[in-house]
Amino acid sequence: MCYWVLALCFMMIQAGCAGSPLEGYETGAEEEQAIRKALASYEKAWNAHDPSKLLDLLHEDFVIFAGSDRRIVYTKARYAFELRDIMRKYRYVNLGEVTVWVKGPKAIVYAPMQVDGKPVTNRFHMIRENGTWLFLDSEF
Repeated sequence: MCYWVLALCFMMIQAGCAGSPLEGYETGAEEEQAIRKALASYEKAWNAHDPSKLLDLLHEDFVIFAGSDRRIVYTKARYAFELRDIMRKYRYVNLGEVTVWVKGPKAIVYAPMQVDGKPVTNRFHMIRENGTWLFLDSEF
């Protein structure tokens, strides 16, 4: 009897995870180190207030989403235009312990961070192009 209950619970858990947006993604992949390097470069560029280095890390189709309705608040072009002012307003970023899922040339990164000492959770989608991991979007 106990065996059947455990088997039923296991099947329910699997069924509940079937539609997960993380399906097929893996943690611990070799690519994870390259992604963590890109995240460190992002943090370093931000804290050095170097817009050009930060923009080099962004894919040409980069966008920033906000809110539960996922409205686009910045495209890369608009972000580039306003980035210097944004960096003045939000001086320092410190990334916490990130969680990375990799699937081929794509990755999802959950990144808890501190922005000027205030906690923020950010989700990045990243893409590998020509051997380099680039930020495709940011959602907070």
